Amino acid sequence: MKLHALLTAAMGRSVLAAKQWPDAVTVSVVTAGCGICVQGELMAGVLCDFIPALAAQHYLHPDAVAHLQALCQAYPVDIRITDGLNGDVVMQGVPDEKVFFAQSLKAALLAALADLIPELEEKEQTLALHTGERCNGFPLFERVTANYIVTAEPWDALPADFTASEAQINAWLRAIFEDGSDVLQVGLVVWQDFGQQRLADRAVPDICIIPPGAPARRWLVRDTLKTLAAEVRRQIYLQRNLTASFSQVRG
Repeated sequence: MKLHALLTAAMGRSVLAAKQWPDAVTVSVVTAGCGICVQGELMAGVLCDFIPALAAQHYLHPDAVAHLQALCQAYPVDIRITDGLNGDVVMQGVPDEKVFFAQSLKAALLAALADLIPELEEKEQTLALHTGERCNGFPLFERVTANYIVTAEPWDALPADFTASEAQINAWLRAIFEDGSDVLQVGLVVWQDFGQQRLADRAVPDICIIPPGAPARRWLVRDTLKTLAAEVRRQIYLQRNLTASFSQVRG
């Protein structure tokens, strides 16, 4: 799981819910900052509930609501929304003699998708920027000592055991869209200055919310930095012992 994908799915569900789209329709990432995928399957019962919302949003004529609901109640109508240019809609279960009438429902869904997708894509691009893309490979923080360099990097991949509550996810979305903050999984890395050897790295335990222009001391977890420093010292100790063993001469 990646942080950007997690937030995109939650953002998509929020946008769809505001338009009264059923939970069966979801949003996922194609490539960070380069597109989203809207997909789902709407069974007859779900369609019956959704048709009035389409009419309320002016995608269907009000006079068509009762007739389309009756169609969905009488036949096993099934609509699949698949990825494509502004989404694609595939309708099944409609008898041949009713297909022409049912086309108004398909056209309404396509029109609704065409209006939704630009908003979803714009928000997904914002999420991509604020979950690490804007860093463009550069560290968030760098401290140079005599022999070592400590950097903080944005890591998109989340730990395998990562969990987040709905409240946490909503707080991260508000931080991005309302405050312009970056929301990042941060990894701390220690490099050996000579040869640029990566000695150790460690993820900051919690997702970091970094307000615009905030100094590192406001979000850098010092306990994680101390743990990483101890790990590096241990590696240096082991390397020195290993190197010293080569200088020993046996009689």
